[in-house]
Amino acid sequence: MTKQQGIRAAVIGAAGAIIAAIVGGVFGVYKPSPDPAVTIVNGVVMRADSISENRFALRGVEVSFADEKRGTVNAKTDNSGRFSFKSVKTGVPLSLNFAKKCYQDDNDVIGVVPDLPYTRYLWPKNPKDSRCKDPEITYLSLALEFGTTFQVNNKGIAPCKKGPTCDPEKKWKATDASGVLRAPDGSTFKGGTAECVAGPCPFSEIIQNDAAKGGLAIGVTVRSWSDVVTYRLSSQLRFSDELPGGPFRAQINERSFDFAINAAHAKFLTIDAKTADGQEFHLPVGDLLGSDLSLPIGDCQVSRKAKVAYHCTLGPDYTFSQQLKEPPKAAQRDERSQQAFLIKAVTPVYPQIAKSARIQGIVKFSANIGFDGKVESLILIDPTGPGSDSRMLLVTAAQDAIKQWIYEPFTKNGQPVPVVTTIAVSFTINY
Repeated sequence: MTKQQGIRAAVIGAAGAIIAAIVGGVFGVYKPSPDPAVTIVNGVVMRADSISENRFALRGVEVSFADEKRGTVNAKTDNSGRFSFKSVKTGVPLSLNFAKKCYQDDNDVIGVVPDLPYTRYLWPKNPKDSRCKDPEITYLSLALEFGTTFQVNNKGIAPCKKGPTCDPEKKWKATDASGVLRAPDGSTFKGGTAECVAGPCPFSEIIQNDAAKGGLAIGVTVRSWSDVVTYRLSSQLRFSDELPGGPFRAQINERSFDFAINAAHAKFLTIDAKTADGQEFHLPVGDLLGSDLSLPIGDCQVSRKAKVAYHCTLGPDYTFSQQLKEPPKAAQRDERSQQAFLIKAVTPVYPQIAKSARIQGIVKFSANIGFDGKVESLILIDPTGPGSDSRMLLVTAAQDAIKQWIYEPFTKNGQPVPVVTTIAVSFTINY
């Protein structure tokens, strides 16, 4: 290239750059517009039924269609029965296939129109087939739980050379480690558990367990003689300022449940559920509270934030067992069994007049204990002692004390139930 040709090329290049800058500045950078020939298809799949109240969203429906370039395109409906396909050609008939266990396979050809609210209904194959019934939730429990994990860092396998820390058969070198958990302010532990959650668990064991006793702190010591293992130490909490019934009672409706909890305790909430077909769910949801929740068994919406109240609707694949839906009946428990649930006892004050008169005896009541473990009412059964007037002194003293007693809520299928039991108080003078 000659010097003159080089100067000419540079001038042309600079001019082109200037023109491009001007065009770009005036008109903006060119961006291709979205392809008007494709759109997004959104749909909902519902259960078909002649009764409108029985038409609900179906979760887990396999939805698919065949595409010339992409092959078979698949989607699955979520908890709300919704599915979505992207980059679908508009104006071209789309053949959708629907498949779900216990429902009739279906096919539908639709014309693809942007923003079309598409709904498809699937008919059950045989509603009377017990294998096709929705899984029944037979157990639902709400509890406050606090936990931590810790590791035992035994690295590699080495022979035990007469050291103090070996495996149970004294063959392999082992390592011990402890986990300690202290209750948050204003609470105590009900009694904890420890379990191995990761690593070669069969080659480890708990050698000291102080978790079950509960209280302000719990702990365990674990020995491992293989590789690193991880243990989880956890316990349910008891707060002094829990709401009546605590978070432990869920109001169960036909296909939903409601619960409320003090905001200060919310971060410790866990939900446990079991179904008749063997499914089990342990859901630590505390860190998510304050916003809507999407759970494997359904969705929960905040209904009141002051005390973190929720209304939860079961997913389309679940229903409550009849036993859970029925109002809980009071459990009949003998005095000795119920005594084991007593967590706060106030000793009756021996009336001085009765004591001076050497009046003794046993006062027995039939007690109604509420969902929250508090004594709701007492009915006098069998007072003993000389004279009705003196006897009533003992009755009044016993009532005043017992009404302050608190029991651990008694539960059935994870839900607290009221209790009817007997309580006997003995007034005895030691001579």
